[in-house]
Amino acid sequence: MEILIPKKTGTYADSLCAVGYASLLAELRDSSSNIEDVGHSYRVICEEGTPPEDWKPPSPGFLYIWRRKKGLRPLGSQVMDYEQEQALAEAAKKSRSIAKAKKKVIEALEEASDVAVPANDPEYRFAAIIESMRSSWSSDLALYHWIYENPSACLTAIRARINGDNQKFDAKWSNSQLLNPSTGKGIHASKTIAKGAGSFTLTDTFEEWMKVRGLWASMLGFRSGGDFKFFAISPGRITLGHLTKLRNELRDLGMWGIVRLDIEAMLRLLQSLMLHSEYKEKGGIPIQLFTPNQVVQGLQFALFKKLGMGSALMNDSILPLPSWFAVNDGDDVDAYLEICSEPFGSEKGKYGPLSALKDDHSDDVELLQKYRRWLTSGKLKDLLEFHVSFAPHLLQRLTAGPAQAFQSQILHLLLLKGYPEVKDIIESPGFQNIARAIRNTTIYAAGMKSSNRDVRFGFAQKLKQRIKAGDREFLAELSDFVQQQNWEIVHRLKGRGFQIQIADSDLNDIVGLTEKYHAELVGMLLLAYGFSKADKVVDKGEEGGEVEAAAL
Repeated sequence: MEILIPKKTGTYADSLCAVGYASLLAELRDSSSNIEDVGHSYRVICEEGTPPEDWKPPSPGFLYIWRRKKGLRPLGSQVMDYEQEQALAEAAKKSRSIAKAKKKVIEALEEASDVAVPANDPEYRFAAIIESMRSSWSSDLALYHWIYENPSACLTAIRARINGDNQKFDAKWSNSQLLNPSTGKGIHASKTIAKGAGSFTLTDTFEEWMKVRGLWASMLGFRSGGDFKFFAISPGRITLGHLTKLRNELRDLGMWGIVRLDIEAMLRLLQSLMLHSEYKEKGGIPIQLFTPNQVVQGLQFALFKKLGMGSALMNDSILPLPSWFAVNDGDDVDAYLEICSEPFGSEKGKYGPLSALKDDHSDDVELLQKYRRWLTSGKLKDLLEFHVSFAPHLLQRLTAGPAQAFQSQILHLLLLKGYPEVKDIIESPGFQNIARAIRNTTIYAAGMKSSNRDVRFGFAQKLKQRIKAGDREFLAELSDFVQQQNWEIVHRLKGRGFQIQIADSDLNDIVGLTEKYHAELVGMLLLAYGFSKADKVVDKGEEGGEVEAAAL
């Protein structure tokens, strides 16, 4: 059985509708269903299972957020006791506050985890955001009752719809800006005649039902102050079960922020996709020979600004899933996992270079925006621009205390697989040696408590200026750096430790690469590598003791 769902709005409403159809067919046929983006439409396929003549009336397929003061508990198992969940959340919050008052933050979190407070429904946080957006809208709740009270009429309408007859539901429905972000306040009308989202009466209640079903299977909600951001996972070619599994994993991660949230959500989605691929678990997501965005296109999102009693749509777009290379084998899956796990850490309690960046610090926001630009564009230029901008930030943080640098090995892996055109540059011995010299005189010198080396503050900014000036200016600045570095090793450090002078052949390598690829590419790559951390190797110092230093 196959259903084609046209894309009518260009927003996440289209994907919600497709996911809703997939969940309905899977329930009716008691089988799995697949969703595929075919350009102008979504195709939902459910090939096996119960034939239409044996179908039973379906459940509503979405969660009823029940408030006790508004009536008796409705029928069915898909009901959330909102007041009870709210009380549990408050109790958990209070227990954490008490623990933090007694001990340090890390110890407090460990203590709070042992407090005997029942866990919240995992959907509570999302439900709370929906309730905050709801205002006077309650069509989903009314529809829930109608489906239980009219099972035969519901099943008749479903059969007619699947057979191509647009038979309408008898249930009434008013528009929700949550389900249709391109309608409502701040969109189609000037302020003098603006209409509230609930005043739009839609005729196709069936499709709105599908969107509500899709909402609970593929959407995530986040709050920042009084504003709301919603992400809907946009299917490319994936089963409903796999899509929902990815959504639930992201729901439980506790992500936060604004620009930071965009970045982490994309990376965590990619990480989850790889962890649940056919290479990592039996019956996993088929991904061989695909790029990740062919399986999941990305995250369609809408940002709503709180304005008085309602919310206005401020942004409506898609964050494409990063797809640097196709997956041909398990090694490619592992490469993706390394790359997308690094910025925020591979798991809870682990941290990465971007973990310390916050949306309320202007300098941090600029860095986050540059990283997000690269994730969405995939351009090498944007990647290098971020790394060069991150370099002085990292150096400054290292002088104040511990800070996390990106790993040169992971950067090397990303470039070889995603940007093979730079292979000749980054595998050149001269490039590797000079990058190591930059690293030793900047981030390593700044991170060592007792070091006789001068920390070259401002080097990244100065070299970038020379790069922009052209090949000759870049090579002149780099030659000056090499001369100073070699002099320091010979006359100041007296050859102590694992310090290697830059040979003429190394500089000649860079000259040749610059003639072929030009200063902007070679120089930016040098800075990216020079301000990333490498694995350590062990060498014998002049007195026979072991001395650790970084190798590229």
